[in-house]
Amino acid sequence: MPPTSEQALDFDLTDDGTDDAVARIASGQRFALAGVLAQFLGASAQGQGFFLPALMFVTSAVCLGVGAVRITRALGDGLPLRVAVLIGLLIPFVNLLTLLVVNRRASAALRAHGEAVGLFGAAGGRDFWLAAVGAGVLLATAGAALDRHSTAIGLHRTSGVASSVAGLAAQLNAELGAPRLIMPGVRIEGADRHGGDLRIRMRLLDFGGNALHPEQRIRMRDVATEKLCALPAEVRTTLGREQARMMYQVENGRGDAVAQILVTLDDCTPG
Repeated sequence: MPPTSEQALDFDLTDDGTDDAVARIASGQRFALAGVLAQFLGASAQGQGFFLPALMFVTSAVCLGVGAVRITRALGDGLPLRVAVLIGLLIPFVNLLTLLVVNRRASAALRAHGEAVGLFGAAGGRDFWLAAVGAGVLLATAGAALDRHSTAIGLHRTSGVASSVAGLAAQLNAELGAPRLIMPGVRIEGADRHGGDLRIRMRLLDFGGNALHPEQRIRMRDVATEKLCALPAEVRTTLGREQARMMYQVENGRGDAVAQILVTLDDCTPG
């Protein structure tokens, strides 16, 4: 006696192959959504160093690729279509449309098999998202640490240099992780725009005096000039366009300013 449609549906849902395909679709959808979140995090971290956004974008590409492959294979798509989907995910703007189509197909397939689908994909993904959050925190921490270690007191070259003094100060603060102890007894408090100049505040934690010796001021000015002249051309262009100087403000342990070392781009011109 031929099975009724209800019996056939029950058979499909209990078939090991179907269950495995549904599990792969659900897993692939979670990976794809995690890739989207990583992409947003990478975009929001741009301008705050190199390694942090780079790690997020690489993670996004891997998650999107894994998710797309799992979904398309489980849906029975042929190799040409799977390759087309992967290529589409690599093309800006096209990747959003590609992901939308793949995600809609995955959601439809899951709902057809009685799975509840929410904002973060199929139900039952608690362990996956806990692991994803943990991995994201580790990657973000590693990226931020690499950015801090790759940065000296001055600005290093980034993928996008700010076009204003205030923007340069914000980039410097993000890259340094200010306030930051750069050596025993010396802490960089941060950078800001002060009277049109790029000011970097440096605190001597163990110094209680009210002024530096002339020899110390001369030496600090020489170091500040070297730092300014070694900046990337894009940074010096921004400073020159706004006619801004670089100021190192030295503070004692109480936070009182004891010296202001000013250098200009003219100091980089050979005499």
